[in-house]
Amino acid sequence: MKAIDVHSQSVGRAGTWTLRHFPFLKGWIQRLAQRYAARALDSYMRGDLVAAELDYCEALQWQPDNPKFHSDLGQVYLEQDKVEEAEKQFEKALEYDYKNLRALKGLGSLLQVKGDSARAMYLYLRYMEIEARDSLILHNLGAIFHNMGNYSEALEYYTRALKEEPDDVFILKNQALTLIADRRPAEAKEILLRAAELDSEDDSIDRMLASIFETENNDEKALEYYRSAIKKDPDDPETHLQLAFLYSTRKDFRKTAEHAEEAGKLFVNSGDYGGAAQAYWELGWDYYILKELQKSLAASEQSLRFNANQGPVYFNLGLVLLHLGREAEARKRYEDGIQNLSQISDLKYYAIDDLCDALKENPNLKGGREILSMLEKRYTATSQQIAAESSSPLLA
Repeated sequence: MKAIDVHSQSVGRAGTWTLRHFPFLKGWIQRLAQRYAARALDSYMRGDLVAAELDYCEALQWQPDNPKFHSDLGQVYLEQDKVEEAEKQFEKALEYDYKNLRALKGLGSLLQVKGDSARAMYLYLRYMEIEARDSLILHNLGAIFHNMGNYSEALEYYTRALKEEPDDVFILKNQALTLIADRRPAEAKEILLRAAELDSEDDSIDRMLASIFETENNDEKALEYYRSAIKKDPDDPETHLQLAFLYSTRKDFRKTAEHAEEAGKLFVNSGDYGGAAQAYWELGWDYYILKELQKSLAASEQSLRFNANQGPVYFNLGLVLLHLGREAEARKRYEDGIQNLSQISDLKYYAIDDLCDALKENPNLKGGREILSMLEKRYTATSQQIAAESSSPLLA
């Protein structure tokens, strides 16, 4: 006999409810629902998420209290980025079976991505009461504790995750990040060197190692790893910018400018205008040091187009304009910089000290001494005001 493919649409909602509530049809209903679920699973395994969604929904029309169908549908929704629908299905699965592992894991991961770490942790810990050796859950708990600043707990969970998956590079990298945050760079370095052996093409490992070598003042090794990272991923703007900063500390401003300019272009292309502002700020200063004043002017103006609230960049512009003999414009830029200070120390470091250096090199810099006097008076007055406010007793 040919099997009849019954759809809930043809029966109707009321009809579906009626059929489910005839005891002698219970077995038939279960088999029908399982048939749709099996077809959904086949579609899911083939990567056809749309078909899988439709068949899981059909299965649930016949068996709405089946937690597995809800959790499986939640996973399908999750992989389609239908986050709200996925959350509802996982929650429904847990209503019918509070130990449903797929729902606990799926809902926990979803909530973690949404930033609800407390609820995610609760679900993960419930999951671990049933299955304590799931490396992904252990890893995710490690990440949550890291973000909470509880590094000892984070490292404990990463260690347990690595016991299950000792060659998981992602876990190793996160463990290293926690060790760095916990001020244990030597241990982090050993972990990263092991990760690099497992995945020699991962540029992020090179960047992390370069950063550690920088903190150890080992510039040669830092350069080696930054260069390696760029070779593996030449389009990563952050690596170019970090390499620019390193060249700057080594006073190699031609190389600094080369990488700062590349970083700026890449940040713009990726839509990261905050990063672009920082890169062009660096580039403007590099060109000033290289005495390429028009290029310096253009780079600093570009930086301010991306972020108009950078006091130090206005100071850089003012300094360049003084060298170009545009005294009135220079003064205006210094005043703009004062209006955009994030902290008073920036006025000393980026404005007063740099202008003092310029006047030592060229004592006849027109307008320079007058602007320096203005800056020093403003710095003294503001510093005194801050000191008075911090020492004054609180009013009741």
